[in-house]
Amino acid sequence: MNVTMSSSSVSATLSRRGKREKDDKLPASLLNTATSTVAKALALGTTATVAPPVSSSSSSSFSSTMIQPDLWQHALSFLSEIDLCSAALVSREFYSWATEDRLWEPRCHRQWEGKQGRKELFFQSKPGGLSWKQRYAWAAYDGQRQIISREEICYYSWRLIYNGCESKLGLRKFMEDGTYHSPYAGLCEWTLSDHNRRLVFMGMSLPIERDLETWGWSIGKGSATAYFSVSGSE
Repeated sequence: MNVTMSSSSVSATLSRRGKREKDDKLPASLLNTATSTVAKALALGTTATVAPPVSSSSSSSFSSTMIQPDLWQHALSFLSEIDLCSAALVSREFYSWATEDRLWEPRCHRQWEGKQGRKELFFQSKPGGLSWKQRYAWAAYDGQRQIISREEICYYSWRLIYNGCESKLGLRKFMEDGTYHSPYAGLCEWTLSDHNRRLVFMGMSLPIERDLETWGWSIGKGSATAYFSVSGSE
């Protein structure tokens, strides 16, 4: 049987449920946002079959226990990441549903599609004990980071663009021992300066910038000599 009820009815009941589970410490505005989000999830999943059947006379006393947990999971899967986080504030039960790995793992895969970086670390099974939701949040936060690490300089291969033309001599590498081999100048030394915002080598000091779309990096972008990161998995 399909369930049809107003969002206000669902929100009111879920608000009461949240208070019963000691979530009444939440600010009223935050709780309202959370419960209306769950109502949205129910509206998006209205084809779900519930057990036990709900008559029209009892619809005003709706409870989340009327819907099987796997169907709540299906309904919650339609929400955005922000809305999922709001739904998790309703109660302990909704927190458990809204933070499950099976909801967040596919979101991680979609978020990381086309992104640079050591994604293989994230694809391992719970690296460092992180859940998929935590990995999603960590990667999104790290993707906005503007300061490169020495480790990243060495991890990436680099595509050289010289005077607007890509080098035909292949990708370049900055080695962990602080050396760089130039096909023209031979073995050179490199170092980072200005709090890792500039790369210094071969008499040049080139600015380092982050590409917020790909999470990659550029060195000397806009200058005659520019390098663009290429992920090791590409």
